[in-house]
Amino acid sequence: MNAKITIPTRRYEFDWLRVLLTLAVLIFHSLRFFNLEGWGIQNANTYLFAEVLVIFISRWLMPVMFLISGIAVFYALNQRRAGRFIKDRSLRLMVPFLVGLFTHLPLQAYLAQVSQGQYSGSFWQWYPTMFNGTNPISSYFNLSLGHLWYLEVLFFFSLFCLPLLLWLRNGSGQRVLAWLGDRFSAPGTLYLMVLPILLLSAALDPENGSFLGEEYGGWNLPSYLIFLLSGFVIASSPVMQESIRRVRWISLVTGVVIFFAGSGLILALDGADAAFGTPLYLLWTFVSSLSAWACILAFLGFGIQRLNVRTPVLDYTNECVLPFYVLHQTILWIVGFYVVNWAIPDLAKWAIILVSTFVTIMVLYEFLIRRINVLRFLFGMKPKARPVTVPAKETVLAG
Repeated sequence: MNAKITIPTRRYEFDWLRVLLTLAVLIFHSLRFFNLEGWGIQNANTYLFAEVLVIFISRWLMPVMFLISGIAVFYALNQRRAGRFIKDRSLRLMVPFLVGLFTHLPLQAYLAQVSQGQYSGSFWQWYPTMFNGTNPISSYFNLSLGHLWYLEVLFFFSLFCLPLLLWLRNGSGQRVLAWLGDRFSAPGTLYLMVLPILLLSAALDPENGSFLGEEYGGWNLPSYLIFLLSGFVIASSPVMQESIRRVRWISLVTGVVIFFAGSGLILALDGADAAFGTPLYLLWTFVSSLSAWACILAFLGFGIQRLNVRTPVLDYTNECVLPFYVLHQTILWIVGFYVVNWAIPDLAKWAIILVSTFVTIMVLYEFLIRRINVLRFLFGMKPKARPVTVPAKETVLAG
């Protein structure tokens, strides 16, 4: 076993995967207007098909985002000392989080309350109620933090784990990291990495109402921490990545079949609302955890196989990812607030909401956020480099 971890070059497939995940988040949230479970703004008609898609996507979407974030942390620590890493995390994550928390995030709660017929005044009349505790949806602002909870949680995970990650990356812990990569590189043992997730899901009540419950993207926060650390381990081991690539089709089939077959069995046994701790609930945790991990491995495997290429499109979209994520749900709710009330087919509503939101975000990014350094800072981007003026050389004329 080689205890020394070679610092790898940049892997463009992980940048592509981050871009694709951001688009998947937009698609996922666009479906929430039409699934059975209530959302802040909802279409008059809801559909079982949309509900099934939402549940399936929720099993792997945020977990793989944290795993990719763990990979990104591994690469970031190649080039930065602890102080620089903390500064970069603060600027990239906490600045857009705090800006959003006091600007466009409350707009989501306002639109939800108006949509549900609980308020009829203007946004500026309503805004102060977010802070005095009298608003019945104030918990949306104070607890769940809308979709920006991901930035806050990722920031605190990064700080909490930083001593461990520095030890693993640069100290004697490299032997431990190399050992983990070797032990989990075999195709069979790859799937054993789901065991901590499975145990956490089985042991923690999803209705806990705290960070131990499933208040954040359908998973408890300790599970997200495991996903992030798993990404760090995977990034450190080329052998493990090769194993993930080889079993990508097996992982895809496993993830899809286990989810749909297992969910069908649970529904047939009348376990749709199985109580915490019951055998049917434990069966659901097995189905959910294993299918999620298999889908994550498939996602990584196909990315490693196909996407390790740099293009101008990647350079542009990779920089756009964070502003896109920060804005997507607010723009989505603004568009959806109006479109769900139109007298048109529901499929057309969904298409208009999705496309209009995408176009609006890209226009805002291209013509405002990307070009103005103040906005770049507020959205967690690095300032745009100033053009360097090169003095013209004097020309000596002969004759």
